[in-house]
Amino acid sequence: LPTSKYAFSLVETAFSFLKAPENQTLLLKWGLSDFRLRKYSFDQPFLLHEADHPVGEFLLDLFNSPDVRRTFDVMRHDGSWTTLAEQPAAAAVELERLKATCTSLDLFDRLEQNGIVRDNGQIVKCFPQTTPDFDFSDRLQEVLGWIDSEQWSLFSPEERSELLFHLLSRLVFGGGLCQYE
Repeated sequence: LPTSKYAFSLVETAFSFLKAPENQTLLLKWGLSDFRLRKYSFDQPFLLHEADHPVGEFLLDLFNSPDVRRTFDVMRHDGSWTTLAEQPAAAAVELERLKATCTSLDLFDRLEQNGIVRDNGQIVKCFPQTTPDFDFSDRLQEVLGWIDSEQWSLFSPEERSELLFHLLSRLVFGGGLCQYE
């Protein structure tokens, strides 16, 4: 492994919010009752605001840290748990730097103005569109994730690189555990 600039250490802590009954109910409902969370500290300043800060180097050091590899649990494809130490070391990381210049939800007003969301907040459904990556069932999913959608141009490439846009997309698409509610 290449020489690391950052050293990471596990911080033993109890995450009390995970023990709250209402959160336990939600985690069970979403199939995350075996959710694992770790907290790590690092030994060098992390100055993200500096334009030349090597974020990729930081992440590579994180994923290859002996303490992280020994203690960070990941799920195998078969649903069983293992640690990063049982996986090959990371050779590289890919990341996309997002802009955070949009500080208002005004960015999403056009969703209502263009019939994607009704004035009562209800998302407009559509005929299902099946693609190799996703089955789109409403207009919001289409505008956020289907490049061939009639509404794709509602957001510019610059707006699509905003943190708020990515947060909305993650909320809409979720992941393997995405539920309509």
